[in-house]
Amino acid sequence: MHRAARIPDVISHDEHIVTAREALEGLYLKLEQELEVRLVAAALRAGWQADEAMEAIAQLRNEDLENFEARSRPRAEENNRRRI
Repeated sequence: MHRAARIPDVISHDEHIVTAREALEGLYLKLEQELEVRLVAAALRAGWQADEAMEAIAQLRNEDLENFEARSRPRAEENNRRRI
């Protein structure tokens, strides 16, 4: 319960927000920043240098993006076939 209180509310679509993306963007950026801080702190406690941690985080993000794109491609191709 205490943990959930730290996560800010997402803006409802009644508050002049046009897209869900706009509503989620602030929370997304805050969580992304918190994740990076925690990962770097964990690496530092384990004896790694900050620049090594940042490089590892960048590599993990790139791999995550590549995996996401690879998973999305078959769905996009399937949707394109259905439109034809």
